[in-house]
Amino acid sequence: MPGPSGRTRPERSSPNQRIGFHADARYNVYDLGLGEAKALLARGVQLKYADPRVPQIQVGGQLLKSVAWAQADLTAYDLVVLLTAHPEFEPARLVRDARLVLDTRNATGAQGDFRHVIKI
Repeated sequence: MPGPSGRTRPERSSPNQRIGFHADARYNVYDLGLGEAKALLARGVQLKYADPRVPQIQVGGQLLKSVAWAQADLTAYDLVVLLTAHPEFEPARLVRDARLVLDTRNATGAQGDFRHVIKI
């Protein structure tokens, strides 16, 4: 369906599908909702992820390996999405180095407001 700009809006997926990881340390259970990741890979988008608790994951026939946070060049990404606020992730570095940030956990909140940081 075209939006106000005349562009076609992407279809919404079901609410239980999401890109990212939720780790429950009490049960060592990983909830992997990868519907959007599969759709993006199918469209040729290059995806990388950093998760110190999930070293690799199979997504749509591709094996993705976790990028080491300390070595990740955040300037190389068009968008960095923060889905889990692991203590290893440094909010100051995220705000300083990433070109565009989607922060779903308000981990960057204490850093202040920035035009390139979207908090939801």
